[in-house]
Amino acid sequence: MLPDKPSPFSLLTQGHPDRGSDFFEHVASLIAGVVYAITFRQVYWSYISLEWEFTGLIYRELGFFELAFIYVAIATVSWFMPYRIDRPSVMIVWFLYAIVYVPTMAITMMIGLLPGVSYGPVLAAFSVGFILICRVTAQKEANTGDSSFRPGKTFVGTLVAIFLGMTAIIFVIFRDIMSFASIDDVYVQRFAAADMTGGASGYLRAYYGSVFAPLLIAIGITDRSRWPLAALGSSGFVMAYMIDASKISLAIPLLMIAFGIAIRWRKARLYHLTAGMAVICLGSALLTSSTRLVRFIADLVLLRTISIPAQTFAQYYDIFSQKGYTWWSNVTGLNLVIPPPAAFRLDQFWPVLGQIVGAEYYGFDSRVNLNANPFVGEGAAAAGWFGILIISIALAVFLRMLDRLSSRWDRQLVLVLMVPIGLTLTNVHLSTFLVSFGGLAWLTLFRFYKPTSSPISVFNDSNNDPLAFANATTSLRADEQRR
Repeated sequence: MLPDKPSPFSLLTQGHPDRGSDFFEHVASLIAGVVYAITFRQVYWSYISLEWEFTGLIYRELGFFELAFIYVAIATVSWFMPYRIDRPSVMIVWFLYAIVYVPTMAITMMIGLLPGVSYGPVLAAFSVGFILICRVTAQKEANTGDSSFRPGKTFVGTLVAIFLGMTAIIFVIFRDIMSFASIDDVYVQRFAAADMTGGASGYLRAYYGSVFAPLLIAIGITDRSRWPLAALGSSGFVMAYMIDASKISLAIPLLMIAFGIAIRWRKARLYHLTAGMAVICLGSALLTSSTRLVRFIADLVLLRTISIPAQTFAQYYDIFSQKGYTWWSNVTGLNLVIPPPAAFRLDQFWPVLGQIVGAEYYGFDSRVNLNANPFVGEGAAAAGWFGILIISIALAVFLRMLDRLSSRWDRQLVLVLMVPIGLTLTNVHLSTFLVSFGGLAWLTLFRFYKPTSSPISVFNDSNNDPLAFANATTSLRADEQRR
């Protein structure tokens, strides 16, 4: 008999499944989270706010109660954070935690235009929503069979053929602007790419870098006999950088490889990654003034990857709490029944919230598009604290579906795949990710491309005969290879 599946409502009422014997794991997670917050605030004070104050990343002293609120909230969320790297959702949750949640909590009250206390309700809702996500995704899937499914030869061959075809098309479209832009001078290249991207070419580029290239890298990393696939997928990210000079395109293959190596260590925990972020912050705070390499890392990781996305929380909330919440009227489909706020009905940038916020802060002709994560664009901007709770529920549902549908796939392969997905969700809306960056494509792939039968069902139907189970498993894997 297969174990009964828990009801969705039980997930919200059950205690944390790891509590008790794993108490010290939670303590370690809490300590790592608080130390990370302290070291991030330190490097923000000693480097980021000094060098980048003109962008709005200012520093001001906070009062006792403001600091107490920040650290208590971070400590509480850190306690509920998962720590075992055993399912895809935990990787995405960690990226949202390390890149979005902790930095947002650390700097919002300092950089916002409103009094610090005004951000209390939305930051509290952010914390509650994050705990909700941790609780809903904490429930592991019941074991329904062999969890080592990997794409077969036919699938991989088709994947490579499609990838090469997409590469050729993208090269033809963008060959006139492709170049290796300097790391310190990327905006001319980005504007050129933006001028040439639209409609079908935009979706082509998005799926090329969000689905096809990462899948090739993940397969190559987790199966040594297929290592050329990792090189092929990485070349796709190099070409992506040559088009739009997005620094993350160069970082994603390296991060996927690093995470692929890290998760092979069975004792690896998510709080080890959080502690690593604290080390980066502390090292940057101490060495940016004397070491050019550390300064480069601080600019790439702590400024562009973390501080600027965290800054959008206050920017979006300041604008839409004053001029009118969107109530999700910017989302395709919902815009048919929900009108835009009166202040934006005639705005030429509507419904692109990033361009509206960019024009507000950096000038109408700046062409700055301040993309934001789901908690900001579909949370705080949509309906304040209530919007954050709603998008937290939606994100939890997506992550739960991802865990369930991918449960039969090879664990290491899926975990490596979550690196680009997690990074993407730190800087785009959930609805945009689902449609334009492959979110629905991943769910569809995991749902329909999987083992065609369950060894457990064969085992149960064979009067508990181990030989029948072994034969069924061997037959299943042979069938997967043919596929």
